[in-house]
Amino acid sequence: MSLTIGVDERDNVAVVSVDGELDLATAPELAAAIDGQVAEGRVYVVLDLTALSFCDSAGLRVFVRYRRQLEEAGGRFVVAAPSPMVRRVLEISGLAEMFGSYATVDEAVEAVSSGPLPAES
Repeated sequence: MSLTIGVDERDNVAVVSVDGELDLATAPELAAAIDGQVAEGRVYVVLDLTALSFCDSAGLRVFVRYRRQLEEAGGRFVVAAPSPMVRRVLEISGLAEMFGSYATVDEAVEAVSSGPLPAES
């Protein structure tokens, strides 16, 4: 299956939506989309996982890479609205707490644009 990526800007936050499967074959597409936002000067990114049906370790590496990169630049990278399967992958990997996963995109946008960083365990 393929991956469809959309980008929407809300309150100076890039909301990157993914639909499909995020794996070794499609992870570079997501990285390129986020790189495009970073190149345009955006350092606040919410990754909307509502329609993501599968995520493997290659996808998780993309998440970790941009969390680190954007926080070093003074920004934020969080995930929002993961499906139950993707939420389970984030929990098993220990990344759910690290990313401050939010139930909705609106909650994530508000937190990224105004709130403190989530505490790491």
